[in-house]
Amino acid sequence: MGNITVHNTTPDDFEQIRDLCDERYGEGYFTKDVFEHYSGVPGLFITARIDGEFAGFAIFHPADGQEIARYMKMPIEDVSRISGDKPAVILKSLAIHKRYEKMGLPSAMMERLIAAARKMGYGTVFSAAWIYDGKMPIERVFRRFGFVSLYIRHNLWYDDENYRCVVCGGRCRCDGMIFYKNISGDGVKDYA
Repeated sequence: MGNITVHNTTPDDFEQIRDLCDERYGEGYFTKDVFEHYSGVPGLFITARIDGEFAGFAIFHPADGQEIARYMKMPIEDVSRISGDKPAVILKSLAIHKRYEKMGLPSAMMERLIAAARKMGYGTVFSAAWIYDGKMPIERVFRRFGFVSLYIRHNLWYDDENYRCVVCGGRCRCDGMIFYKNISGDGVKDYA
């Protein structure tokens, strides 16, 4: 295994991130507008490199309760109950090139993002894990980091008319498992 480094994303990373998303998720998932939208908070949008070569990226996106409820298709009451009075983030994406699987990149990026979000005062991470062909690729990482599963949301990404899923061959009809993790370290109870 090579030398893994994790860095804040720069504008020069856009094309590599977009191409990786096209390959792993499907066309239209990651556009220049999306890149610029998520680039606003240093430390929460990162890339991983192995021996200097781009290997993957991950994004924590600060979001209010309404945005989390809308994005996760979950009741605002659940968002409020879980996050309490602390601000929250959404793990928008975490992707690596296939050739770098099984090298610890998701864990390295998750550790970095959780530490940065905690230091910035965020209390909860919400995420939707992609389910296709009966598999949830990120589930092991979520379990390793203590994420709690809430419920499945059917056709979670279908409303995004510009996204062409690599599994569905058109608008995404895949399901998503909603997860969360309290990261504040203040003894906030996990709700399941």
